[in-house]
Amino acid sequence: MASGYEYNYKVLVSKLADCDFEEAAARLGLKPPENGSITVRFLGRDYVIRSDGVFAVDGRPSASNIRSILIHYVTSQGSGEPDNKFYLPHHFLPRSFLPNSSRNSVFAGDDMRFSKAICEMENCFEKVSKALGILGAEYEGEVRNGEHIWKFYVLPKIPIQVIYYEADDEFPCDIKVKFDGCAGRFFDFETLAFLYGSFIDELVKLALDE
Repeated sequence: MASGYEYNYKVLVSKLADCDFEEAAARLGLKPPENGSITVRFLGRDYVIRSDGVFAVDGRPSASNIRSILIHYVTSQGSGEPDNKFYLPHHFLPRSFLPNSSRNSVFAGDDMRFSKAICEMENCFEKVSKALGILGAEYEGEVRNGEHIWKFYVLPKIPIQVIYYEADDEFPCDIKVKFDGCAGRFFDFETLAFLYGSFIDELVKLALDE
């Protein structure tokens, strides 16, 4: 029996039958379709999207969540260019979802696990920097003492910021991921949460492999 995530993916595939790939590619910053399919690069891998599903070009298995994210992107009605203003993931929570006092706590557990996984690595800054380089992120420098920023287009119209805070005498190192404000035009909050999780999982995996 297919997992819940795989089942959700198979349900979403039906949306591709009605997708105008030519229009979507132009609006979403993708190359024009070839032979009825479009190609999207996501977290270091290329995926072909056709009316019958999403397939990794390298032929290796891919997570159903990733394939679902790409269907949401291609069938999205979002448009326009990035805002160049970046926000932590909880910023995109619907206002009715939680009281304001609880909004910041939604990702607290995941954020702590993410930072711990990164910062317990030996030579963690060097490993994070190299992993981000593999993904194609652009290092924007040390904007303040001990605060390093990278910019990465997780999808063609959706940049993110990765901020690394070096450890000091009072606090351990920390790492944060922020989405451009435009992300909410392309994804609902649930899909954005899966995108966030997919990115940090890949970053940790690459850093551990170094």
